[in-house]
Amino acid sequence: MSLAIALMLNKARRGIGVLRTIYYLPSLFGGSIAVAVLWKIMFMDKGMVNNWLKTLGVSTVSFLGDPKFALPTLRLLEVWQFGSSMVLFLAALKQVPNTLYEAAKIDGANSIKRFFSITLPGISPIIFFCIIMQTLNAMQNFTSAFVITKGGPLHSTYMLGVKLYNDGFKPLMLPNAILIIPRYTIFRDFNVLDSYYPFYLMAAFACYPFFTYMLVQFIRGIPKELDEAAYIDGCGSFGILVRILLPLLKPALFSAGLFQFLWTYNDYFNSLIYISSIKKYTVSLALRMTMDNEATTAWNSIMAMSCLVVLPVVVLFFLCQRYFIEGIATTGLKG
Repeated sequence: MSLAIALMLNKARRGIGVLRTIYYLPSLFGGSIAVAVLWKIMFMDKGMVNNWLKTLGVSTVSFLGDPKFALPTLRLLEVWQFGSSMVLFLAALKQVPNTLYEAAKIDGANSIKRFFSITLPGISPIIFFCIIMQTLNAMQNFTSAFVITKGGPLHSTYMLGVKLYNDGFKPLMLPNAILIIPRYTIFRDFNVLDSYYPFYLMAAFACYPFFTYMLVQFIRGIPKELDEAAYIDGCGSFGILVRILLPLLKPALFSAGLFQFLWTYNDYFNSLIYISSIKKYTVSLALRMTMDNEATTAWNSIMAMSCLVVLPVVVLFFLCQRYFIEGIATTGLKG
């Protein structure tokens, strides 16, 4: 689905920027607890989906209470958030030279043959990268399973992230985890728990490899002739970085900063682990706290709060989407 939509959005037409924004919006919310809350409201036994089924005269389904439907319902949420892969595919498609397509047309190749002979081989590294990243994201899923089903029913959605939290952090015992536990112990030794410093430190020390990969791909699009010309003119390595690379990297750095803000704003798992004081709760933790007692949950208020939580993200991306798309879907120099 991501590749098909990227192929459609790769064509220049009026309003293409708006279409890209609309298609990417679901992924803006990522692991946002607000989206998980909205998904729960939609698919719970008395939710909107079952109300629609009643209106159509169809029997209702216990999407979150039946083990047969609980996991597919959560997976549907992941499929809906396809925008990240779509943007990567879009960036890869823009790197395939148009001259190859023009030569193939002259040789009589139709669109299907051009796709399998030129497009797929040209973007195969990105396809492999997206498969790996989506697999890792599925293994690390926590927010949707914890907020929507809490690992149930009958452990049908008891994912690795939920097990790590229940078996490790909830009883305050540290199991032999690979990534979360070492970070937690380091931040504990530095006495920065129950503060926002863990988020600052993770961002400062490149704990998000996606940004490294994105910047490497961007830098590879900058001609080496610029470096060589600068060396000939007597410019040192630091001067090349400041005068050539950084100005060209502005779109990519802007995109990385926007990504970092969105992911930190939507982060629930790390906030749950590192923040314990109510006065320091992030919006995700505060929204989740209102759902602790489901017997008295006012779903209309929860729905309103969820909409308010996602509103700043939508406004920010709408205002900055031109720079964001430019940073992701172009290389160091425009052709």
